[in-house]
Amino acid sequence: MNRTLAATNITVRFGGLTVIHEVDLHIRPAEVLGLIGPNGAGKTTFVNVLTGFQKPKSGSVRIGDTDITFTKPEHRARSGLVRTFQAVRLFSAMTVSENIAAAGLAIGLSRAEVRNRERSLVELLDLGDWVDVKARALPYGIERRVGIARAMVSNPAFIMLDEPAAGMNEEEAMAFLAVVRAIRETGAGVLLIEHNMGVVFRLCDRVQVLQSGRTLAVGTPDEIRSHSMVREAYLGSSA
Repeated sequence: MNRTLAATNITVRFGGLTVIHEVDLHIRPAEVLGLIGPNGAGKTTFVNVLTGFQKPKSGSVRIGDTDITFTKPEHRARSGLVRTFQAVRLFSAMTVSENIAAAGLAIGLSRAEVRNRERSLVELLDLGDWVDVKARALPYGIERRVGIARAMVSNPAFIMLDEPAAGMNEEEAMAFLAVVRAIRETGAGVLLIEHNMGVVFRLCDRVQVLQSGRTLAVGTPDEIRSHSMVREAYLGSSA
């Protein structure tokens, strides 16, 4: 079944401050949607709503016909919606293989299922040279991939990536493009929060721009590049 992740009319308030105001967003399977905007635009808060870490004041979140607006994060993960965080927080004394296995066992997979999924993820995310290396010894870019592998062990329908290229050098960021493209090849929809516009415009099928908690624009990368209000508010005239 071709399910879509859809958020409709989402509003979030903290006390008297409205941080998200009537925002809509949808992601289709095997689509990469970029969510961009200045610091404080509401991007992470919106992802927290999608993934169950923040309750909205109004609006709804659905996967297909199923309303998940007020379900807990772990229930959304079982429904096929997972996320990564800006801080990876791997088990530093465990190897890459053990980190992935721990994530699989934590969601109730059998050891045989864990071995099969680990094997697939190591190949998918090009981690073959790192499986026996302890997490504390990993280069930063590989550490981020392992964090994604732990999220992907549940074989999700949708994955939210919160600034996955943050702190990467240009070589690592460009190598990361292949990681997200590989995820898309599994059929998963991807929401990408990212400040590196080179990554965003190379990867994304569509881009949604938030400003002050509202949607400023939605379109293809070319449409967003040429959008006068986006250029003025965020990208700058050189975009």
